[in-house]
Amino acid sequence: MAVKHLLPCGCGESLQVDASQAGSTIPCVCGRELEVPTLRGIRELAEVDVASVSSKTNWSPLQGASFTLGLVLVVVGIGVVAYGYPRLRAAQPYMEIDEHKLYDEILADLTPGELYDAWKEVREFGLNGRGQNEFVMGRKFSARMKTTTIVGLALTVVGGITIVGAMVGAKR
Repeated sequence: MAVKHLLPCGCGESLQVDASQAGSTIPCVCGRELEVPTLRGIRELAEVDVASVSSKTNWSPLQGASFTLGLVLVVVGIGVVAYGYPRLRAAQPYMEIDEHKLYDEILADLTPGELYDAWKEVREFGLNGRGQNEFVMGRKFSARMKTTTIVGLALTVVGGITIVGAMVGAKR
């Protein structure tokens, strides 16, 4: 560990210098240029215990925790969006299809015998007797993925605001 020495200035301020700065010139906060003495001269200056000089942190534990929480929220939010958004895009065709128009087109192409078979099937099983309609399922899935994507975006925004709040609150 390098030993530091205090170089006094005429203004009353003392600057920390070490042996590597011997013979150079350093500026003081008052604006004066101080000449650092030679190695022999540096040894005659008062020593500073580097370990005793505390490095003040600008962050309180609360700010550190806020920053960490914000970072976690951003990462989780991005993960949720990355999961939901591609699935939402894949489910979009169900939202754009006019179900009744599609059924009308299908029924227009059926022969009378096929229409009678379809009618018997509806009479026997009901309109939804064989499970959920694929259009309804597609719309429900699309709604779930839209909600998932919105929640992910909200988490990302809240996390970002938390990070900015922790950084702005840091002492200067």
